Amino acid sequence: MRWSSVLSTQTEPDVAAAVAVASIRDQLGESAPDLVLIFASGHSVEAWDVFLLIIRDAFPDATVLGCSGGGVIGGGREVEGEVSVSLTAAVLPDVAVMGFHYTAEDAATVDQAAHWWGEHLGLEPEHQPSFLVIPDPFSCDPVRLMAGLDRAFPGQVKVGGLASGGNEPGDHVLVLNDQILRSGAVGVAMYGDIEVSTVVAQGCRPIGPPFVITRAEKNLLVTLSGEPALAQLERMFAELDEADQALFRGLPMVG
Repeated sequence: MRWSSVLSTQTEPDVAAAVAVASIRDQLGESAPDLVLIFASGHSVEAWDVFLLIIRDAFPDATVLGCSGGGVIGGGREVEGEVSVSLTAAVLPDVAVMGFHYTAEDAATVDQAAHWWGEHLGLEPEHQPSFLVIPDPFSCDPVRLMAGLDRAFPGQVKVGGLASGGNEPGDHVLVLNDQILRSGAVGVAMYGDIEVSTVVAQGCRPIGPPFVITRAEKNLLVTLSGEPALAQLERMFAELDEADQALFRGLPMVG
């Protein structure tokens, strides 16, 4: 099993994809990847056609999965708010990789969702698959999705994250093999000679009293529990002990 990763900030889609593919090939040598993950930020929808054309030409037998994002990570770097594309490729011998596209209309209840997974993937719990899932937050309820997946495959590892970068339904791009999709969720199920471990990249604990967001403008919090957000946070900060004040100065997570 081998993995490789690269990030390109080239603004031209064909150049960005070609540079990324060349780097992946250089890292993997003669080995052909079985799974290619692509995440891009700041590129147009038309750019995704270019990305997939180049990736599929270079790695015709790989399952391709990905989405748009507000920021991307690859090759040990992270870029936010800039045009960028990240490729991660994996050589997975003796591992079955099955791609899928899930739509909210396919499952109205948890039981129906569980039935959907078994019917569409053709997998049984005995396969002990691990899942990588990427939902579009505007068109797919991730809580219901995961509830159905947990019902169908209890105890199995499920990882992933929401597509991001857009402001309204239809803004996000989901990719599965040759398809460019705008709703639902895409993902892969993997089983065989593979064990998936999960790691939390960043975490936090709550401080102060809970607030209700009473006014917001897109991603800007204006008032919390009826008062200016900054005033509420300043009041909360004053009540923290010295250690938490030091943490809050450098590492607050507000949302």
